[in-house]
Amino acid sequence: MKMNFKGLVSLHTSPKTTPLLSLYEAVINSIQSIEDAHITNGKIEIVIEREKQMNFFEQWETDVENIVIIDNGIEFNDDNYAVYPGEWICTVKELTAWFRTRFQRQAVSILNELQKRHLSSYLLLDRGKVVKYKIRDWKKHNTVLDYNCPCQKDTGFFFMTPVVATKLVSVGRCSEMDILLDLWMSAVYNDGQVQGSEIAPVVYFRTGTGSLLAAYSGMAVHWGISKVTIGHVLKKLADMDYISLMSFSGRTGSVIYLHSYLFVMFQISDALVDKELLQK
Repeated sequence: MKMNFKGLVSLHTSPKTTPLLSLYEAVINSIQSIEDAHITNGKIEIVIEREKQMNFFEQWETDVENIVIIDNGIEFNDDNYAVYPGEWICTVKELTAWFRTRFQRQAVSILNELQKRHLSSYLLLDRGKVVKYKIRDWKKHNTVLDYNCPCQKDTGFFFMTPVVATKLVSVGRCSEMDILLDLWMSAVYNDGQVQGSEIAPVVYFRTGTGSLLAAYSGMAVHWGISKVTIGHVLKKLADMDYISLMSFSGRTGSVIYLHSYLFVMFQISDALVDKELLQK
């Protein structure tokens, strides 16, 4: 008997508020990959991995830690990646390169941490070689974008609230990349409540004072590193022409202007920062 499994699954629509929506979509993708492979013995296997720990409450099942989808359809490649707003499919190998981890299990561990913090969700596909991940609250935080337009995973931006970004940055010791990312997320431009932001994009840590001066002591607490290390990192970023770091005698703190911000975000020429103008 020949059955249209894709049609059968479509009959059982799953509302987006349910936690199994990603699993539902992954099964649909597996059905599509089997159809693309033009085979008659299609097979989809769903493996539920549970926490490997002792159950002290004598329950039959522990919490679900991961769900792996395995099928014998066509493998994913650069031509058939599915890209949706806030949702991507890529190989775990690619993800490892993006996260700059040495091993693939370290990249998956990062996904686990983000999932535990309810910032994203993911599923491993194609015998663990492909990952499908989704950023939660994408639509909520990206209302200025056309939600129906696919976002390219290599060139797109994800805009998150400062509260969420601060929580992420404050998790542990920040790397140089974390610091640079935080500087960009903390940038303001031509904000009437922040004096000096009309000159060029500048870092403002939302202190509520309207002052651009950022003290090393505050950044040390925020980034989980010493003030000496902060000095070295900011100097390195300035030498690499990522920022303009300005300090003023008799004042506590420095002003950090970002280079190439306007060009990257809006494709317009960046403004030149004049220190003498700031001193006025």
